[in-house]
Amino acid sequence: MSDIKTDPEGFLIEHQIWTPTIAHWLAEKENIKLTEKHWFVINFLREFYYEFKHFPSMRVLIKLLKEKNSDYDINSQNLYILFPDGPLKQGAKFAGLPKPPHCM
Repeated sequence: MSDIKTDPEGFLIEHQIWTPTIAHWLAEKENIKLTEKHWFVINFLREFYYEFKHFPSMRVLIKLLKEKNSDYDINSQNLYILFPDGPLKQGAKFAGLPKPPHCM
């Protein structure tokens, strides 16, 4: 995977090369093992971004994730457990998407 180019924060330079294998590689670089719950958020972010060409706010993300799967206990605290560097920022990174503009 050494031929995959990322920016200084670890976001893919070429978003179109993303694969689930690359997502695992990006997560492992941050000592995160992707679980089914991670994939639920990652896939949702990819779908949302490609449909609307932007990211949802955190409040909207939580609302839509709850609507999509009520079996998961979705709240901001649990999303930060999954993505400690920020659910939108880290979720977008692992999803092979650009850095959300409202994330520092």
